[in-house]
Amino acid sequence: MTGQPHRLVPKHQILVEVTLDPPRLLKGTLYLAMDERLLDFMNRPERFIVVVDKKKPTLTTIVNKAHVVMIRELERLEVETSFG
Repeated sequence: MTGQPHRLVPKHQILVEVTLDPPRLLKGTLYLAMDERLLDFMNRPERFIVVVDKKKPTLTTIVNKAHVVMIRELERLEVETSFG
């Protein structure tokens, strides 16, 4: 396998409400770098975000940022996770 070696990036979770166009409301968790704000996360160059469903954590929605009308932080969760 080529590319960079796997590295762990410390993350924290925030609970968000995402309003989409066409109209749809998602409530779920986003994983952000430890020192990252929601605004910083949304201004990253990646075109998609991953929202983990609040009620059913096994359900993940991949959202194109172009369809996000509004996103707001509901709660910052203290659980820390590491993903590469």
